[in-house]
Order: sequence, then C-alpha cells, then structure tokens
Amino acid sequence: FTFLSKPVAMGRMNRQQARMINAGDVARSQIENIDDALDDLQSNRFVMGAHSLTLMIRGATQKDLNEYIDEAGVALSDSGMKWAREEAAIAGAFWAQLPGNFEYRVRVGDITSKNFAGFSSLHNYPIGHIRNNQWGDAVTMFQTSSGAPYYFNFHKPDPTGRVDPNHKDLANTVVIGQSGAGKTVLECFLLAQTQKFGVGDKKLSCVLFDKDLGASIAVRAMGGRYYPIKNGVPSGFNPFQLPATPGNLMFLERLVRKLVSREGMPLSPSQEREIAEAISGVMGAQQERRRLSSVLEFLDPSDANGLHARLQRWCRGGQLGWLFDNQEDTLNVEGTPILGFDVTDFLDNPETRTPTIMYLFHRIQTLIDGRRVPIFMDEFGRLLDDQEFEDLAKNKLVTIRKQDGFLVMFTQS
Repeated sequence: FTFLSKPVAMGRMNRQQARMINAGDVARSQIENIDDALDDLQSNRFVMGAHSLTLMIRGATQKDLNEYIDEAGVALSDSGMKWAREEAAIAGAFWAQLPGNFEYRVRVGDITSKNFAGFSSLHNYPIGHIRNNQWGDAVTMFQTSSGAPYYFNFHKPDPTGRVDPNHKDLANTVVIGQSGAGKTVLECFLLAQTQKFGVGDKKLSCVLFDKDLGASIAVRAMGGRYYPIKNGVPSGFNPFQLPATPGNLMFLERLVRKLVSREGMPLSPSQEREIAEAISGVMGAQQERRRLSSVLEFLDPSDANGLHARLQRWCRGGQLGWLFDNQEDTLNVEGTPILGFDVTDFLDNPETRTPTIMYLFHRIQTLIDGRRVPIFMDEFGRLLDDQEFEDLAKNKLVTIRKQDGFLVMFTQS
C-alpha cells in the first residue's frame, strides 16, 4: 500500500465516475457514492493509496498445490474479492512481496485508507513483556505459531511497565497437557531458565515434586539435590533431629497424632497430652538419641490398642519404620538451587502419603524467609487426592504471593 496525493486520487476518482456515466452504467448508487467519496477525501476523512495483494501458496505435490489454490480462491471469492492466478508476471508478483519492491507490483488497485485498515489489522500475537517484570527480565522467550516472539513471565505484568517493590504480583501457573505431550521437558526448561533469578543479593530456592524420576538428571545437572522416596527403602528422614523450637515441637505433635490416628477413633485429650509430653521428653535428650522410636519409651505399652501399639509400626523394626525412624536426618534443604523429590511411590500409598507431605512441606516452609521460592509440582491433580496436600495447596495459592513465591502446577486434567 502506497499513499496517493490528494490531487492524483481525486483525478482518478473523477475519471472512474466519468467512465461509468459515459458507459451508461446502471449502478447509479455507485456513481453517487463516488461523489460522497470525493467529499470525504477532500475533507480528510480518509486518504487514498495504491494497493496490491500477493498470496503465495505452497504444496508438496502438484495435486496438493492445485487443491490449496482452489481453497484459497473460494475463501477470497466468498469475501467479495476478485482474484487471478498469476502466470506471465509470476516473477514480479513474487519479488513484490519483499519490502521496498513497489515497482514489481502487478494488478495494482486504488483503495481508501479505511479499506486498507480492513486488509491490514497491524496486530500480531501477544508478545509479553521482556523488561520491567516483577523479577526483572522475562523468564524466557517462546516462538508463537506466527513466528513472532513471546516473552514469558510467571508473574502478571503491569500494563504500565512499572514495578512496585512493595507489591508482589500473582505468578501461580497451571500447565495442562496429555501424557507424552512434553510437560516434563517444559518443566525442566522452565526450571533452568528460572535459575538466573538467584544472582546478586537475591536468593533463589526452587522446589520440585517429580514423577517417575523424570527430572532427576536435570536437577542434578543444575547442581540441585534429588530425593527419590521409595516404599520400604530408608528415606533418611528423622523429624526429631530438627531444632527444638516451638514451631517444630508443634509440628512433631501434629505428625505423631497423624501417625497414631485411626478412622473413627479420635484421640482423647489425655492421649494428646501424653503425646505432647513424650515429644517434649525426646526433644530434651541428646540429639543422637532423638528419633521416633524414642517416643515409645514415654508411652504406655500395656494397652493393646493404645498409642504405643499404634506408633510401633512406624518405628524401627515395624512395617513403616523406614519412613521416619532413621538414625540421622539426611534431608538438607539449604545450600542448593533446586530441591527435588520423586513422589511416584507414595503418591499411590495413602497411608504414607499424608505424613510424608506434612514433613516435606514443613521443611520447605523454612525456605520461605524472603527469598524467591518457586514450587514446581508434577501430577498436581493426583497430589490433590490427599486432603492434607489439598489444604496446603489452597493456602499457598493465596499466601505464597506475599512471600515472593509461586506454584507451577503440571497436570493431565
């Protein structure tokens, strides 16, 4: 589209009107419309320009090419456009597609700037925000189906491009894709791209709940720690090795109450008091003696269905002693850019799933101290089957924004 000067445009419109009148054209309304167009042009309501449209169609075979040409012709005709398949001037039509090659255009027609606005909407796919986001530059750049860049951010961008350091934007993200669609690849890629936000005075601790060891190599390659939690294999977890702070003591009470609870048999106030006193006794001992089985020493073993009997299966020698009754706690959440957990085994084991989630989230909570904490969760839909996890996730979705963190949830449904 190249603009025409007002005198040239008016001369062409007058000539077109004269041709129609001299030819006795019965389209009187079109002749009268030219008068209206001349008035609009003179009044600067629009401008005129020379326009040419070239549509290049490709096909793998001659048959495919002819089919595509027919489909394109139908679409153009249905929109009221007259079109022609170029043959003699095909070279000129091709080169005219490149910017600046106006002299190669064929079949040029005059249209108004309003017409041109209809042909060329001058917009594209959203491009995101490359600068001035909550954490700085964009996380990464994706390519849209139109070939244009999209600068991706977890955080909701400010339309004005201003960042208020005292306001934390939302960043919770959901990725939904069928099995085999590449969710794990995307997850590892985003984890890698996020590492740049942990430089300078900004600390970054990423947490990943993984499935089928899909990200174990990537996590370790990026300098992270990865904990595969396997049924029946000592987990290396010993919650009683935590410092004896009021928050940790309250958590240990909640954890032990969960371990000894039975459906339809709520704990009595005296039993809850007995648990609290036992935990207080264990946490007052030397650190090397603090473990889950030490709690048994403070419980009454005479009751066949009492707290001692219920807790015994979670202690060393019991069916589930591998989970929490370990000599040392090997779970170290500090000093690593990525903390990965494989949830495959306990995901389908309701008995160990809830206590494990309780412990992992309690330890992760210590990371939320002002640093940046993105939490990536694979198979999020299945994790929600656990009531404890559902309550934690609902709470974090609301509160983690203020703590400079966010959840990235991957699921098939």
